Amino acid sequence: MKIQISVKSLILLILVLPICTSMVFAQKKQTKAKQDILQEVKWEKWEMKFSIPRDLKETTEKPEDEPIPNDENFGESRTFARSKASRLEMSVDVTNWKGEKVKTEYESGEVELSPEQLLALDHIGDTNAMKRADSTMLEADYLEIDGITGIFAIMNKSSRLGKTIKPNNEIIMVWGTYRIFKGNVQRITVSLEGQRKQLETMKKIINSLSFK
Repeated sequence: MKIQISVKSLILLILVLPICTSMVFAQKKQTKAKQDILQEVKWEKWEMKFSIPRDLKETTEKPEDEPIPNDENFGESRTFARSKASRLEMSVDVTNWKGEKVKTEYESGEVELSPEQLLALDHIGDTNAMKRADSTMLEADYLEIDGITGIFAIMNKSSRLGKTIKPNNEIIMVWGTYRIFKGNVQRITVSLEGQRKQLETMKKIINSLSFK
């Protein structure tokens, strides 16, 4: 059976099709632009702030403004997520140890480590992992943000992905550091989970970190 199309219909199709196509692409661009717009989030208690996409919503209750304990180790977390095709999850974890050094077991016995020493040990562990063929670690190096040096790392989420680099791979991006905060050692860890095609957005979030 032959399908007959009039000359008038054919001309109309030729004229309308590019318009419809451009509208679809424009809508996709608007959606992406909306996702890329960042809003500032403050965590006054720990004197830090960062920026996230507007459609990334907090998934935990905001920490209560309670005084920081002076007699014990203390930690808090904040998590954010969006449940769309472009899924993205984020957590910001803060852990404090009483005093300006952390007591820990290391090789021959108990030692006291400063924030700089703790960071150096983490760096050794991450770079060693990156060298292993069976590791999913893709990048690991020092990165300074707002005057504070930390370790920036990227890894594939699933062990079956190994060290492959593909746009749809689920990856984990982490920046972590140690500092002295009000007389105590504090560890800050920012972790993001998403697809590799969201790499630039994830980097923007990490680099937006700011400390008073």
